Amino acid sequence: MGGVRWFLLVALVSSSTASMTSFAFAQSETGAEDAPSEAADTDAFWADRRQLRVLQRRLFQKRGRAQLSLMVSAIPNDPFHNYFPIGLRVGYHITEQISIDIGGHYIGETFQTDTDLERCLEGGCDGAQDGITLDVLDEQLLRANFTLYWSPLYGKFSMLGRKIGHVDWYLGAGMGVVQVQSIQDTGVGYEKTIKPEGILTTGMTWWLHQNWALRIDYRQGIFEKVGGGVNWASEMGLGGRLFL
Repeated sequence: MGGVRWFLLVALVSSSTASMTSFAFAQSETGAEDAPSEAADTDAFWADRRQLRVLQRRLFQKRGRAQLSLMVSAIPNDPFHNYFPIGLRVGYHITEQISIDIGGHYIGETFQTDTDLERCLEGGCDGAQDGITLDVLDEQLLRANFTLYWSPLYGKFSMLGRKIGHVDWYLGAGMGVVQVQSIQDTGVGYEKTIKPEGILTTGMTWWLHQNWALRIDYRQGIFEKVGGGVNWASEMGLGGRLFL
């Protein structure tokens, strides 16, 4: 009887051990199958929330906002006059990328100077005593135009590792008028005329604050000269923008 009891006890312990081992192995297999699925779900969950949308998000919003721009410019490519227009522009942002504005740039006789070429021809060059009488055609006095803009690029950059700068780059085209002054056909006195002008432009908006920004602007004016030909007035401007 004692031998039988020992035999039954050993058989019971062996059976229990085998059952526990089989259960642990089954759990291990189940975990091995479920773990990759759970990890994949976790990766998909965080991947959806860690998309790089933050790089596209604008700190300074423009859509639906009006703006005022005060500009100081220079037109250096006229052979006889250097022009320094003062301009004011009013605009509106239809979307973040599309905007319009209307404005004018005043020159008159105040914001212009003679070039070295004109002074040389009128006063005599290289020490010569005799000069010539020079009547400049298409002397620019003021311009006004309407422009449509497209801003395809918005970027951020680090300034000396201390501050993040925000910049918009834009392209634009428009139409307007330019007032010019030319000598009359009789050779006596001047007459002022208004001419249509095409505008091509590009530039950058450098944000300083939610409502303030610097504007760096290049504008190419295209209008017909007196007597034929095309005048290409290249205007480079710097100014401030107030967003309303």
